[in-house]
Amino acid sequence: MASRLYNQTANKIITDSIKSVVFIDEKALESYVPLPATPLPEESLSIKLFNKFKQAGSSLTVHKFVASDLGKPDLIRYLFDNRDLVLLDWELDRDYATGKEYSLKLLADVVASAHLHFCAIYTATTRESDVFDNVISFFSGRTRAEYEQIELDITPYLDQIRPVLENVDIYDHLKNQRLIGSLAGIDGFIRDALAATHTTDIKKALIAIKIAVNPTFIKSVTPNPLPEIIDKANKIIVINNTIVTLIKKDHRRDPKRLVSRLSNQITNSTNSFTQLLGIEMQNIFARKGSFVDSNLLNISLKTFLYHRHQINGVLDDLPFELFIKDLLIAQAKLNLREEQLAILDNDFLTAITPKYPKASSGEIAKINTFYNGSALTEERKVNFGDIFHFRDNIYYMCITPLCDCLYPDDNIKNKYFFVKGISFNDIEEAISLGDEAFISYIDELTCISWVWVAPKSDKADKHKPIYVKPNQLYIPDGTIAEGKLKAHDYHKGAPFEINLTYRFTLRQQYAQRIANHAFSHPLRVGVDYVKK
Repeated sequence: MASRLYNQTANKIITDSIKSVVFIDEKALESYVPLPATPLPEESLSIKLFNKFKQAGSSLTVHKFVASDLGKPDLIRYLFDNRDLVLLDWELDRDYATGKEYSLKLLADVVASAHLHFCAIYTATTRESDVFDNVISFFSGRTRAEYEQIELDITPYLDQIRPVLENVDIYDHLKNQRLIGSLAGIDGFIRDALAATHTTDIKKALIAIKIAVNPTFIKSVTPNPLPEIIDKANKIIVINNTIVTLIKKDHRRDPKRLVSRLSNQITNSTNSFTQLLGIEMQNIFARKGSFVDSNLLNISLKTFLYHRHQINGVLDDLPFELFIKDLLIAQAKLNLREEQLAILDNDFLTAITPKYPKASSGEIAKINTFYNGSALTEERKVNFGDIFHFRDNIYYMCITPLCDCLYPDDNIKNKYFFVKGISFNDIEEAISLGDEAFISYIDELTCISWVWVAPKSDKADKHKPIYVKPNQLYIPDGTIAEGKLKAHDYHKGAPFEINLTYRFTLRQQYAQRIANHAFSHPLRVGVDYVKK
């Protein structure tokens, strides 16, 4: 895929996306500070980078790091909000261990920033493996206290398992399958390892144990998000949609080649196409996704307030806010409709398409999940299209209309409509159904059938009706807090509580298709025939 045409297209997309850059180094030279008579290499580099980005039409902020910066949230916002690229030095202190911990703490702030495309760990270190090892340990979803407890729980086995831990791969747990046989003779270890790490997969447990007992791995005080993509060969890790890469400092050539080096690493990485697709869409949206036109500018505040009063009556602002948001999004879509994406150009895609294209089932499930919707993270009210896991392979999806979800007390007395489904045991079966069935993908391993119990396939199946049935649940408080929702179902007149865990939200058209079929269930008419 990394053909010359692909590289050229990728380089242009990445270059166009970088308009605001920040360079952070404890030896950097900030703006308006005179250059010393004998400048440090980082000080000279600061000026050269500033001039190069300026010539390219991008702004560069140079920040000289001090340890006290970590306790200044306003400064952190200034450094990272609305940036496209962060050049972050790895050794922010004379002491190597202290310096890399400072860098990891700043990296946590980087990936927490919305819409920050790239972070280059920009360093002269020769310990490349140590950089990636520590990023994995710091962004593992576990805290320092948890790792200390794991080490304590595993201490009785340490002498026996150290040779095994040396060969544990912390980047790909599947590669640890080969080590399980070596653990079989250590009585009680697998049981206690799973208990100590709170996992059911010994391959993942070994990663947590290796990190816990290694004193050179930096652990975070607070939990950080896990990487979505790890491509160590191409020095790429994607965390919370931020592409993190390692670039070695080249003081002589970097002012001219830095962005092209960054582009080449991203282009060669796993899933670079979809990353570039998202970046180019953001580029176009920033240029052409205007929410305002002359019609909107000519509307007075009094008219807006009059309409709000008409819509809301005595209720609060939420419906009017959603109504206006929908209109603004529709306006932006009209502006973007005719825009051409270089990454989706027909001739370009034809040129890079292999003669016999193919995709694994896991990759097909991933793209179907993307088409289906996404998982939302903020605390909010249950809404149309939200999918929840109940237990085992049972799921519920909310098909209650949006207006009723907004005002459940007044409109539906907190009685929500859901459909109930079961996940496929084999993702291959779901993929074979294509878009003909009432199914929903929520990740590469999980697809749900809303038909509840699918009939066994036979020649007569194509003539039989398929039903998606609506279910009603009473939900006293519709707030999804920490991914949890409490509901009440009824069986033979007796209520019982069910605890639901939020997993996914379908795009409107995908959810509406299933809701339409479910609400047609009460309209069915039964007839009698004689059959043989």
